[in-house]
Amino acid sequence: MNTDSVCLLCEQVLGDAGTEAEAILKNASETILEKTALAEREMEKTLAGMTAKANRDTGQEIKKLQSRINIEKMRKASAVKERRIDSVIALLDRKMSSRKDILLKLVSEAASSIGENEVRILLGGEERRVLGEGFIKELNLPGISATLEPPGETRGIRVLSADGRIMFDNSCRAKIARDKDKIRSVIGRWLK
Repeated sequence: MNTDSVCLLCEQVLGDAGTEAEAILKNASETILEKTALAEREMEKTLAGMTAKANRDTGQEIKKLQSRINIEKMRKASAVKERRIDSVIALLDRKMSSRKDILLKLVSEAASSIGENEVRILLGGEERRVLGEGFIKELNLPGISATLEPPGETRGIRVLSADGRIMFDNSCRAKIARDKDKIRSVIGRWLK
């Protein structure tokens, strides 16, 4: 699965999760409005006090204060946007982890990436539940023999070579982490 297909997949999952994302966006927008209103009220209080205190330096002080307030507004808006993006990424992780077609692609990709004829598949409980029994027959693994390891404390999807020397973590979380910059860029454009 290349980066472009991850982006397409990301956009598909985001589309499926539109309702939840809209709630996140609405909450974040309300937070931005509240923070902006609070910052503006603080600016007005500070400006009124400064005008009465110092007529000689008022111009410079006001400019400095406005600059600090603008910087603070931008910092807070940036922090809110980052939280929104993190929320959408968490939602993306949950949605990807609950879709059998995506999990099958991640297992196939990991098994092919090992470069061996025999691989062992380790699955977390949630992934095992979503994929169900007999999912190995559904994998697209020409020339590769795959066996499913017994349940353990694994979370996500990990594929090992038969001798255990090579491991590829292709859990949804690991996949997102590898493509995080590109995914953040797509989500950032989508949230504007």
